[in-house]
Amino acid sequence: MKLILAAVAFVTFVFTVKPVIGPFIPQIDCMEPGIKGQKTHITCKIIPSAIPGSYYDSISLGMEFYRPDFRRVIHCTNKNDACFSKLGPRYVGVANHSRLSTVIIESFDPAVDAGEWICRDHPLPTRFDSCTKRDAASVRKTMSGKATSGACAQVASISMFIFWTIAILAANLQVTTSMYFN
Repeated sequence: MKLILAAVAFVTFVFTVKPVIGPFIPQIDCMEPGIKGQKTHITCKIIPSAIPGSYYDSISLGMEFYRPDFRRVIHCTNKNDACFSKLGPRYVGVANHSRLSTVIIESFDPAVDAGEWICRDHPLPTRFDSCTKRDAASVRKTMSGKATSGACAQVASISMFIFWTIAILAANLQVTTSMYFN
């Protein structure tokens, strides 16, 4: 009898818990490969959550860009109306509008700037995205007709789409089942 009551309580709890749709997702784009000594860009776009106006739909303390050696390069305010360079004039931050920030690397240096860049919501370590900024010279050397990282990005995008579709369907199932039992 106690086991049946515990099972009923557990099932009731599972089906009445309201789903929380996740926070916004920063989406970084390293764009074209950098050419040594020339200007290049990296952008970070904020994809909002499915709950308009929620806490999860806003930037916490500001967006930050980190270069491959994990040094913070740019910090943009939480309203994304201004960006500040942390490493001097070689890096310029531009707040394009409330959902897009850009780092302009005035003079691309492959030794420092080529590699994985990170865009994140400070101070929340779970809200981040990364991309690989490539050196144009090394890209030309490795182009041999083989698949490039675009294929990996496509698989990752499809995987994220499937994950969020399943998450939303599970949330809808919880809500529907909850309404049926109430």
